[in-house]
Amino acid sequence: MIRKILLYLLLLIAATPAFTQSDKEHSIDKILEEYILQQAENPDLEMLYETMQSIYENPLDINTITKEDLEQFAFLTPSQIDNFLAYRSTYGPFLSIYELQVIPGFDIELLQLLKHFFTIKKNKISGSHIENSGYVMLIYQRVLEKQKGYSYDNDSTGYLGSPDQLQIRIKKLISDKYRFHMLLDKDPGERIIWMPEKHQYLFDFISANLSIYRLGKINRLMIGDYQLQFGQGLTAGGGFFLGKGSETILSVRRVHSGLMPYSSSSEYGFYRGLALELQLQKFKLTPFISFQRPDATQVITTINSKTDTSITSIYTSGLHRTQNEISKRKNQSEFISGTNVSYSNQDLQAGVTMLYTKFKYDFIPSDKYYQRYQFKGNSNFVISTDITYRWNNLYFFSEAAISQSKGKGILAGAIASLSSHIDLSLVYRNYDKTFHSLRGKGFSESAELNNEKGLYMGFKAKINSKWNVFLYSDFYKFPWMKYKLPGPTQGREYMGRISYSIRKKFSLYGQYKSKYSTAMLSEINSTQFSNWKRELFQVQAEILSVPNLILKSTGAYAIVSFPSYTEKGFILSQDAEVKYRKVRLTARVALFETESYDSRVYLYEKDLYMSFYFPSYSGTGIRNYIILQMPLFHKTDLRIKFARTRYLDRELIGSGYEEIQSSVKRDLKIQITSKF
Repeated sequence: MIRKILLYLLLLIAATPAFTQSDKEHSIDKILEEYILQQAENPDLEMLYETMQSIYENPLDINTITKEDLEQFAFLTPSQIDNFLAYRSTYGPFLSIYELQVIPGFDIELLQLLKHFFTIKKNKISGSHIENSGYVMLIYQRVLEKQKGYSYDNDSTGYLGSPDQLQIRIKKLISDKYRFHMLLDKDPGERIIWMPEKHQYLFDFISANLSIYRLGKINRLMIGDYQLQFGQGLTAGGGFFLGKGSETILSVRRVHSGLMPYSSSSEYGFYRGLALELQLQKFKLTPFISFQRPDATQVITTINSKTDTSITSIYTSGLHRTQNEISKRKNQSEFISGTNVSYSNQDLQAGVTMLYTKFKYDFIPSDKYYQRYQFKGNSNFVISTDITYRWNNLYFFSEAAISQSKGKGILAGAIASLSSHIDLSLVYRNYDKTFHSLRGKGFSESAELNNEKGLYMGFKAKINSKWNVFLYSDFYKFPWMKYKLPGPTQGREYMGRISYSIRKKFSLYGQYKSKYSTAMLSEINSTQFSNWKRELFQVQAEILSVPNLILKSTGAYAIVSFPSYTEKGFILSQDAEVKYRKVRLTARVALFETESYDSRVYLYEKDLYMSFYFPSYSGTGIRNYIILQMPLFHKTDLRIKFARTRYLDRELIGSGYEEIQSSVKRDLKIQITSKF
């Protein structure tokens, strides 16, 4: 009876107009901006948006949802997930979505996000049921000004293709067992051409996969392009990963997601072949096999009439616009095989991952000193073991790996929920300079998991329903040389953030971030190195002034200090978003000024559906854009973005083939999405 009375009161509160502005895209954007966007300077959010969009279209039943399902939400802590499962186990099925508020760690703000992704099925069928659905998405994009790369009339110099970017996405879901996804992509400057000798068949990049779920003991079967995420990512890391930023607790750990379909437009870092996940009581077995042809820089030498081919580096940009870039296309062959075996119960998860890689040609890096310990040869093998364990309100996670070169990688961390309002995190990592994990993607300062030691500490406190505090510090060092670093170096990073919000009416945050490191003074002398400090102050206020109108103001101020000089930069932006029936307009005006590229500032701006833009600003200028979203006809939407950047301190924009002989740069993006 008490539970029903409490639920009734919660329903009355939920009926207030505070929720009237929430819809799918605003909720997903809110997740991105509040929980994700203060991460690395250029976060990869495509996989997160795809996951959130898929769940929104097919909400999860909170009475049958599993721990693995809950771990897909990047903003839920381990203690919140455990509290959810414990509450459902104790009190039985939920009667309403709004009942989530009585679970420790779940408040009205979190409910505003989750209610778009959860549902309660009226039938008694176990598991979630997905209706047949799908979409076709067409995207067109180009820079309206003429760039230098398109100014040449012959095929030997400049960009060979048109300045248009074209992308086609197709996704189809059939019940809860079958999912198909295909992506066709052409970047600006690339050609649509039939070129079998370079493995191009019209579009420059084609990706597809078929996913099959729940066939007896087969949990998942993936044919085509897929990704893997085991343990903490030291051997096989894929999918979305937060990194360091304003989310100071969840950013330290990776979720053991296992086998996942690949849908990103990034042309490197995925697997292409066959993989399956077998459920054997409390054990899971995931064997996988992959074969593809990555781009690479190839060197051919001839000695005594004998020709030898080697590879100096993998070319990961995926761009094939010029003859030089096309010459790197599909130059290497890569075969990968491996398996993961994992065990899990209520409090413990443990696993072993093995991954073997075989290349057609040997890797022989350049003779530069900093590359002395980079991967060499044509094969690599990595094996790791990972453990996560929950004890009361403590969550421990770790992974230890060793590569064929006998280099080791170790990561160990913990998350502690001291109360429903205070969380702590701690992570230690140690990656040998000889540790070679070609598919690893774990917690680190640099992109590669080698030549790094570090200790991270995070703190988060929810003072009350309005105030939140986030803090972190990270101390790291590189025992050996790195690119543009003269020798063993070290650095440290700090971040502090305070946020204030009043239920959908007003929100405000202030953030300070500082980083101390060593860099090459490239603009002064390529042989000089110096310690430097970068500080960033950022403030943002969002106001829901009237129904269907949101106003947002953001300011960021950067200071970069070297021993002999200091540079400063700032950006001020004003956003407005208005919605009338099914038409939505989003606009921004931003003013920026920095002394050079070193004092650049970053600011996220909204883009088209499932697209992201996180640009840097340097120099002096004005940036503005407008996005129109409206229905064309039944189940078909149109989105158009027009952006204009005017520089006040130059008459040329960009360099090389990207150069524009003007102080103005305009971008046009058009997206049509049709659901079926």
